[in-house]
Amino acid sequence: MTDTPDARLVREVLIVDDDAAMEAEAVAAVSVFPDARVRTARTMAEAERWIARVQFDLAVIDLGLPDGSGITLIRRLMGDALPAADVHAIPTVCVARTVFDDDAHLFGALSAGAQGYLLKGEPIDVVRMRLQAAMAGEPVVSPAIARRVLAHFRGEAPAARASARPAIAPAALTQRELDVLRQLANGQTLAEVGKVLTLSVNTVKTHVKNVYARLDVSSRIAAVDTARRMGLLEDDTRG
Repeated sequence: MTDTPDARLVREVLIVDDDAAMEAEAVAAVSVFPDARVRTARTMAEAERWIARVQFDLAVIDLGLPDGSGITLIRRLMGDALPAADVHAIPTVCVARTVFDDDAHLFGALSAGAQGYLLKGEPIDVVRMRLQAAMAGEPVVSPAIARRVLAHFRGEAPAARASARPAIAPAALTQRELDVLRQLANGQTLAEVGKVLTLSVNTVKTHVKNVYARLDVSSRIAAVDTARRMGLLEDDTRG
């Protein structure tokens, strides 16, 4: 895909993620662009410093950062530009890579100008393929996100989508994992969960990853819906 004449050359890449493991995965993914110089940042402030100095061709951005939202960075990178059909007309091709699959983050990132929205946990080879597609001008989203967009425009309620899922066997969560899940069910960001539970954002992310693995899900909404159906979350988490 990078050999097609319409593909945009990738010389400068920005990766913004406060989780060291996720940052390493993103660095491995962008190695598909062998001539690119990769800069990394773990906070909005650090990313802003890079953005002020470098014109990036591609930015892979986590949305839940310790000092703010990655959506703000997407807006900053896009400037006053509107999403364009010609990938060469986009100041920076921005791809969100996050654990959030709720409407606020999804449509917020797309409205800010993101060319793609990827959920963490996909195989690196798949991420590489999606980034190549983004640089060729294709909008790229994870399958779960595509289904969510379709459901949104079809007017399907979250409860209806949840009821359509097959029942699964119960799985045990630790008390701390339950604490984290309750906060997520109340709509807290990872940083807010960490503040409430006196945990670092990286520790919260580790608990979230463990919750996903134990419940056999790949998103926040799926984790909350599954935990509710299993009786692991009380009704008061419905807000």
